[in-house]
Amino acid sequence: MVATVATRGKGDALRVEATTVAGPSPLDGHLAFPQRSRMNPVLGAAFLQKVFLDVAGRVDGAVLVQKRLQQNVTESFTAVLAIGKVSFPMWNGLQARAHVSKGLLIAPATRFPENVQLSAGVNGLVSDHPNPSERSTAAGEAALQFVRGLTADDRLLVLLSGGGSSLVCGPASGLSLEDKRAAVKSVSRNGASIGELNTVRKHLSCLKGGQLGLATLAPTHVWALSDVVGNDAATIASGPFSPDPTTFAQAEQLLQRFAPDAPAAVLEHVRKGVRGLVRETPKPEDGSLNH
Repeated sequence: MVATVATRGKGDALRVEATTVAGPSPLDGHLAFPQRSRMNPVLGAAFLQKVFLDVAGRVDGAVLVQKRLQQNVTESFTAVLAIGKVSFPMWNGLQARAHVSKGLLIAPATRFPENVQLSAGVNGLVSDHPNPSERSTAAGEAALQFVRGLTADDRLLVLLSGGGSSLVCGPASGLSLEDKRAAVKSVSRNGASIGELNTVRKHLSCLKGGQLGLATLAPTHVWALSDVVGNDAATIASGPFSPDPTTFAQAEQLLQRFAPDAPAAVLEHVRKGVRGLVRETPKPEDGSLNH
C-alpha cells in the first residue's frame, strides 16, 4: 500500500511524493508458511486470517493519517474534504491529532457509520459506488460548493481513497448523468484500463481531472490512499485536484475504440473539446493549479 501525497500551496506547482506505508511484509520473521503437504485445514485458515488481519492493520486509514501527521507536527488545516470508501477512518485519524472546524465527508452507504457523530461545521453525505447515481451528483455539487466557499486564508486538506470516481460525480455541461454513465459503462466493459477509463471520465466531467481544484482559492494538500497500479495521483479518484496530462483527443480515440455507440451528446461534447470549443482539463505545465 502506498500513500500518495500531493501538495499544492500558494505559488507552488503540484508536488507528488509516494511513501511506502505498509512496512515490512507480515510474513517477515514471525510468520512462516506451513508446509503445504502437512497443512492442517484449520491451522491453514488461522494462518491466512492472521496474515489478513496483520496486513489490514498496517493499511488502516486512521493509522496512516496519524503517521503522516507525526512526520510534520506543524501542519495545520482549516478545512477537510474526504472522498472515498475510507473517508471516515481517515477522518478519525485526523481528528485524533488535529481539530478542523469545516469539513465534508463523502462515503458509500456500505462504509458510512451507523451512528456517526460529527462536530459542528462538519457534514457527512452518503453516496453510491460502484455505479454513480443522483446521490453521486448531489455529493459532487456539495463538494463543489464546499471548496468554492473557502478563501485564500484557508488551508484545505483533501483525503482521497478508492471509489471516489463514482462517489462524486458532475457531468459536464450539456450531458446528463445517464449519458455519462452509459459511456463510462461501455468503456469499462470493453476492456479499457483504469487509466483509459479515467481519461474518458475526466473529459465528461466538470469535477474530475483537476477541475475541482480550479474551483477553490485555498492552498490545498491531497493525501490519497492509492488503489491503482503505479500510484498516479492523476488517476486516483480521477484526480479531482491533480493536473491532468490526458486530452480530449485521447478521450475521443478511446470512445471510438471502446464505445462507438456512446450517446450522441457524449460524442458531440468530446468533438467540441477536440476543436477547442470546450475547455480542456488543467495541465501540469499550464500553472492553473498553482494557487
